[in-house]
Amino acid sequence: MSTYTELKGLRVKYLAANPDPGTAGDVWYDSAAYALKAFVGRAAFSSGPLLPAVLGSTNGAGASQDAAIIMSGTEPPGNTDSGDCYEYNGSGWSTGGSLGTARSGGASSKNAPQTACLFFGGNDGSNDVAVTELYNGTSWTEVGDMNDARREVAGFGISTAAVAVMGTGDTDATEEFNGTSWTAGNDLNTGRGGAQQSGFGILTAGIVAGGETTETNAEQYDGTNWTAITAINTGRHVCAGVGTTSGGRIVGGNPGQKANNEAWDGSSWSEGPDLATGRGGGGIGGTSNAAIIGGGNVPGQTATSEEFNNTFEVVTQGAWASGGALTTARKGLDGAGTQTAALAFGGAGVPGDPDKSNATEEYDGSSWTNGGNMVGLGGYIAGFGIQTAAVAAGRYGPPGAQALVEEYNGSAWSEVTDLGHTLYGASGVGTLTAGLVMGGVDPGGQGTEAHTYDGTNWTEVGDINTARSHSGSSGTSTAALLFSGSPGANENTETWDGSSWTEVGDVITGRFGAGSSMTGTNTSALYFGGRGGSPADPDSTTVTEGWDGTSWSTRPAMAQQRTYMGSSGTATAAIGFGGAHPATTYSVTEEFTGATTAETGSTIDFD
Repeated sequence: MSTYTELKGLRVKYLAANPDPGTAGDVWYDSAAYALKAFVGRAAFSSGPLLPAVLGSTNGAGASQDAAIIMSGTEPPGNTDSGDCYEYNGSGWSTGGSLGTARSGGASSKNAPQTACLFFGGNDGSNDVAVTELYNGTSWTEVGDMNDARREVAGFGISTAAVAVMGTGDTDATEEFNGTSWTAGNDLNTGRGGAQQSGFGILTAGIVAGGETTETNAEQYDGTNWTAITAINTGRHVCAGVGTTSGGRIVGGNPGQKANNEAWDGSSWSEGPDLATGRGGGGIGGTSNAAIIGGGNVPGQTATSEEFNNTFEVVTQGAWASGGALTTARKGLDGAGTQTAALAFGGAGVPGDPDKSNATEEYDGSSWTNGGNMVGLGGYIAGFGIQTAAVAAGRYGPPGAQALVEEYNGSAWSEVTDLGHTLYGASGVGTLTAGLVMGGVDPGGQGTEAHTYDGTNWTEVGDINTARSHSGSSGTSTAALLFSGSPGANENTETWDGSSWTEVGDVITGRFGAGSSMTGTNTSALYFGGRGGSPADPDSTTVTEGWDGTSWSTRPAMAQQRTYMGSSGTATAAIGFGGAHPATTYSVTEEFTGATTAETGSTIDFD
C-alpha cells in the first residue's frame, strides 16, 4: 500500500498545535491530541445581520461574499416595487445608491463585482420593462435597454458580458449584453418564467435551473448554445443561484418557501446543508463556498440574511446575548468601562422622571454589584473613563439641569470642577485625565459646544457642526466620533481630530437615546437601540449598526427594544443595560460579541 510520503512527496508534519497560517488540505499529526488531522471544509449556513429594510422578491450579485449587493424587489405595505440597493461588506449591510427605475422580477450580472454590477428587466408595478442599469459602487446609470421587456428573467455574467434568458410568457429567448447593447442569442431548450435569481456563471459558461412552478430542468450555456444538464433534485421557482459551472449552488425557492440548498460540482447536484429559514426570491451574492443571501419571502417579505460558508475556518456570526440584570431597573443612566468591567451610574424612573437615581453598579462580565452612590441625583449624564476611574459630567436632576461633575475611584464618587454651564444629554468619550464632552441640552436648547477635561479643568474646544443631544459616541479626546441624536433623530456623523469636526457618512437609521461603544475608536464603533423621532418610528428599536471608518452597516439586532440605556465597550465587545420601552423601565443587560473565525482541524478517522 502506498504511504502518504509516496502519494504527496512529503512527510506528515508532527505539530503540537494547528498549522498557522492554515491552508485547506493541510495534514498533520497533532501530538497533543494523539490524532492525525487535516483542514477540510465544513459547509453551513449561519445567521447574518438584518438588511436595513424589509425586502421581498429581490435580486443579488457580487463576485465575493464580503462585497455583495442586493437590489430591487417589493416592500410593505402593498408589495410596492422597490429601487433600494444594499451593499454587504462581510460584517453588515449599508445603503447604496437607489435604482433609477423601482421594480421587481429583474435579473443581474451575478459574477460582476459590487462596483460594476448590471441589473436588467423586471416589472415596475404597471408594466414589464426592458430597462438596464449599471452600478459603479455609488450610483446607477441607465445603459442600453433589452430587446424584449420582461420580468421573471434569469441572468448571469459580468457587466460587459451578461446573459438574460427566460421570463414573462414562458419565453425561451436569450439576449447577450456587450457593455453597450443587447443582441439576440440562441434560444433555451425549455422556455419558462419564474427563473429570476436562478442563473449563475459567466457568458461562455453559465447555468439556469428551475422555473414555474416546480420545474427541475437545468441547462448550461457555452456562449452560443444551450445544453440540458442533470436536473435539480427539488423542482422550484424564484430560487437563488451563485457560483460557476464547476462549482455552483441553487438555494431556496417556491412554492412553500423552500430551505433546500443544492450544490453543483460540474456533473451532478447534491443536497445540503439547508437554509435556517426557507425563502423564495432572496437575493444572493458571493461564491459557491462563501455566499450571502438576504431578503425574500418567508412567506411575507423579510430583512433577514444568512451567510453560507464551506471552509475549515469555523465562522461564528456576531450576536447579542443576555448578561446579568441590573440591581436597579432604570433609564437615563450612563456607563463607562468595558464589557467585562463596566460601570452603570445615575438614571431616572418611568417617563415624567418622578424618581431620580444616584445608584452606581459595577459589572464583572456576569453580574452587577452595588458600588458607591453618586453625590448628586439625576440622569442623562455624559460619562467616560473606566470602571475604577470614571467621570460623570452634567445631568438632569432636582431642581433641573446641572453643571455638576463627579469622579469615581472604584469605590466612591467625589465632586470636582463643574462644567461652565448646566447641561444634560451630552455625550462623552476618553479617560479621566483626557476626556471629551460634546453636545447636549444647555440653557439655550440643543447645544454645539464641546469641552475637553484634563483631570482638573475643562477647556472649550471647537463646536460640533450639528446641534444635538442624546447622541452616540466613540473614541478618545483627540480622535472621537459623534453620531445621530435629537432633535429629529438626525442621521449626521462627525469625527474630531483634536482641532476640528468633519462630517462623514450618515447612520442608516437616525435615532436618539441609543447605546454606543464609547470605549471604541473613531474608525470602529457600534450603535444600538434608541428611539426614532418621527410619527412613523415613535418607539424604541433593536437596530444595531457598525462603523468601519467610512460607512455604517447593519449588525445583528438586540433582543430588547429600549431607549435611554447605559452602554460602553467596543465595536466587537459592547454592553447595553437598563433603558425603557415605552413606559417600562428595564434591568436587562445585553452583551454584543463581534463575528469571529477559528481554524479547526478535523480528525482523520480510519475506522
